[in-house]
Amino acid sequence: MAMNKKEQAAYDQLVAQARINRALRWSDYRVERDMPVPETSGDYQNGWSFNVASGTVYPTWSGNSVHGTREEGEVVDAASRRMRGMNGSQNGIPQFSTKERALKALRRSLEIKFAMQLDGIDNR
Repeated sequence: MAMNKKEQAAYDQLVAQARINRALRWSDYRVERDMPVPETSGDYQNGWSFNVASGTVYPTWSGNSVHGTREEGEVVDAASRRMRGMNGSQNGIPQFSTKERALKALRRSLEIKFAMQLDGIDNR
């Protein structure tokens, strides 16, 4: 039997509340960056990083003294940097090997950030 508009709206609201309740939980994992900064000059690694402030995950590359962002699927190495004149920021950075690992780490970081904000509200 099909639901009328009022029943459908109530059902949709319950589904949305269930999703919110599911999201309000502590993750049962910790994810560390699993790609250290390359040790050799001229070596480059392609991985993933995240930004807590914007809540985004993005593809990155790193050498031992420089790092930057890249397009998803793009492979950055010494030759491609020279050929395209790619600039980077100083210092190499450790990265995540997969987008999924970076997303999990972002989620964990946001859990901590929001818990601290809620604690600040609760203790005013």
